[in-house]
Order: sequence, then C-alpha cells, then structure tokens
Amino acid sequence: MQNKHSIYIAVMIMLLVSDITGADLWGPYRKRLEANGVVFDYKKIVPKPVPKEKNFALAPALNQLPEGISKGTASGLSLTLWQHSKSIELEDLRDVLQKEGWAMPDKPGDPVRDILFALRKNEEWMKRLSAAAKARPLCRFDVNYEAGLEAELPHLLILRGATRAFILRSLAFIEGNNTKAAFADLEMALFLADCIKDEPLLISQLVRSAILNITMQVVWEGLAKKKWNAEQLSILEKHFASINCFQEYRKGMLGERVIGIQTFEKLKGDIDKARELLGDGLPADDLAVDWFHKNMINLNEVHLTYYNQVFDAKPPILQPNIVNELTEELEGNKKNKDYLLCAIMMPSFGWMSRLAQIQAAVDQARLSCLLEIYHLKHHKYPKQLKDLKVPLPVDLMNGKPYVYKPDFKGRYLLYGVGWNQKDEGGKVVMLGHPHADGIDHKAGDTVWGYIPEGDAKP
Repeated sequence: MQNKHSIYIAVMIMLLVSDITGADLWGPYRKRLEANGVVFDYKKIVPKPVPKEKNFALAPALNQLPEGISKGTASGLSLTLWQHSKSIELEDLRDVLQKEGWAMPDKPGDPVRDILFALRKNEEWMKRLSAAAKARPLCRFDVNYEAGLEAELPHLLILRGATRAFILRSLAFIEGNNTKAAFADLEMALFLADCIKDEPLLISQLVRSAILNITMQVVWEGLAKKKWNAEQLSILEKHFASINCFQEYRKGMLGERVIGIQTFEKLKGDIDKARELLGDGLPADDLAVDWFHKNMINLNEVHLTYYNQVFDAKPPILQPNIVNELTEELEGNKKNKDYLLCAIMMPSFGWMSRLAQIQAAVDQARLSCLLEIYHLKHHKYPKQLKDLKVPLPVDLMNGKPYVYKPDFKGRYLLYGVGWNQKDEGGKVVMLGHPHADGIDHKAGDTVWGYIPEGDAKP
C-alpha cells in the first residue's frame, strides 16, 4: 500500500518490542493521532440538533409505514430504467401492484387511473407527510450514536418505503398529464433523500444513494416527455447543484471508522464480549488483549489510509487503481490474525462504483435541466455545454467535463467515462436482460440520454 503514514510505521515498530503488551499500545497510539488532528470522539461528528418544532423526524406520520407500503413496494419492477434510457411501462407497474394484492377497479382499464386507484388508500398518509415536510423543513433523527455499531436505524426503511410511494404516484401523474402533482411528489422524494444527507453513517449514505437512484426515474421521465416547465427545471437544477455524494460518502466513511473504534474501545479488550458482538466472525481460539489492541490499531490505520488516499486526494477524483490496490491488500491480509477485525469490519469497496454512478446521474440530470431551460429560451439546444454560460460539474472519474453530443435524434446524449475510465462513446453495459436493472457499473460509461420511441433496441 502506498504512502504509509509515519505514525503507522512507528506503531509497527512498537508491536515488535517484546516487553510492550497490546494493552499498552492503544492508549498512546490514540493520543498520538489525536494530537495530529485525527478524530476519535463520536460526539464531534454527529449532526447538530435542530429545533423540535422544525424537525421532520418528529412528524407523527413518519412513525411507521402504513399497511401495503414497504421499501419493496412494486419490487418486481425496476425503477432505474433511466440508466439505459427506458421509460416505465405503466401497464407493467399496474400488473405488479395487482400481483402484490393492491386493490384495483372492478374493471381494469387506463393504467394511470388503476395505479392511482390502488395507491389512494395511502393518500391521506402521503398528504400528512407532505404537509409535515413543509412545516418541518429540517431533519435530525434521534440515532443513539453512543451505542456504536449496535445503534438502531429504523428510519432508513421508513424513508425508502415512503420515497417509493411518492415515486410510483409521480410516475402515474406524469403519464396522466398532472404535472403539478407529479412535481410535488418528486420534490417530496428529494426531500426524503435529504433527510439523511448529514448522517455520518455509511449505511445512511448508501440508502440516500438508493433513494436518489429511483428518484432519477421521475426526473428522467419528466425531461424525456418535456413535462417540466422553466420554473420547475430551475428548482431541480439548483437542488442537484447542492448534492455532493463524494463528500457525503466521505462523511460516512469517517463515521464508519470513529463509531467502529468507539464500539471496540467500550469492550475494553473483553474478547468474550467481542465474540458476542461479532458472532461467528472471531475464531474459537484463545485471543489475548494484545491481539485485540493490535487489531484495533490496524483497523484504524486501514481506515485512515483508505480515507486519505481516496477521499482526501486533490482534486477530488475517484481513482479505481488506488481503490483496487487497497482492496487487494486488505484481501491479502485476511489470513493475518492481526488484521481479523479489518476483514470483518471494513466495508466492501464495491460500492465505490455506485458512488461514481449516482454522482454522475445527479450531475447529468442537472445539466439536462440547464439544457432544457436553454431550449425553452432559444428553441434549440446549444452546440456545446459552455454555451450554457454557468459553472458546470465535472466527471468525478477524471475531473473533465461530461461528454455532450447534441442532435441525438433531435435531443442529446450526456455521459461520463465510468469506472473503467475509458470513453466508450456513451456505451451502457448490461449484466442481464435489457429490461432488468442489470447495469454493470464497472464497465461502460455513465449515461444520461434519450432514445426516441421506435429506436430502442430489444
């Protein structure tokens, strides 16, 4: 692994000194790093409290999901077809809801009518949730961060389920030409995603990405069908400009380290409690306290190395080669007993390609809004992105502008180079059937485009 910290080398030398026990190592190690600005106190990374009367997390309607709504509502249908330029077929959505037991009219007919009929049993709950969002524009969930890895996060499932409900209804509203209602539901979905953007937990940031991912389907549908007006496009553009998934994931990885280490510090070297916490992750062999502290040090160092090389790099560009090197080294140390906690506790780096994909989606959606605003003013699309005359986002994978190809069957194509860092002309690589959510996020480009009806490939 490149660029090892001098502190890490010093600690490794300490580990070789026979008269120093593991119990003596952690305290001095932590103090030395704290003196150099490394954060270990979880209280320093948790979100600040917000006034109760403004806190959406305390809205009664958010206590639990109503019957029929779950994170997997209409799970038989992908809500991320936008990734390969596909609209949701509302007939398919209606059929999926019907199979899940949602009430339908006695005589099924227009899919828009049928879907809205099925969702109406939750209409009052969705109305109360939307009203709460307007009255309580701030959000801070009461997470017991002191519990460390054992902290409960029930709000994540509620947010995912609620978002899915608003997305499904918005799709029906778009097709039914009720643009105002569709946009209101879209704004609500984006608000729900923002509710956890400040949480210093990697799982929270992964859930936020998942919410944004399905929300992009509504954004894409409205743009593809030219439903959004200039005011709505401007609102979306400003919102997307405020989203920085890279920094949010950075915050999540910081919390992963701090809260993980905090959890193990509370065990005070108690191996039995560690086994109870980690289950079958620890071997049955006798493990001494010095093993425990060596593992804590190594876990912290791997986190710091990863954090510094990936998230503190300047400029902020994802570098797959560094991620791959770190992954290989971590994999190579799995059989080393002093790296056992690393093997158990370090998150898989596979989600990094998802980070690149969702940030590209947010950036490209923003650019698409700007392009549509331009078209509304000039009745044509610009020849190049710089004609938009505003600061533009750059591709997280290489720091360069996104590729823009106008006059793509009367529209345009936007794409970034993707995880493999190769410009493949806007190519999307599928893992399975084109109508399934089977995008290979480690191959091809990150694409935002429009395939006119009749030109889509089977």
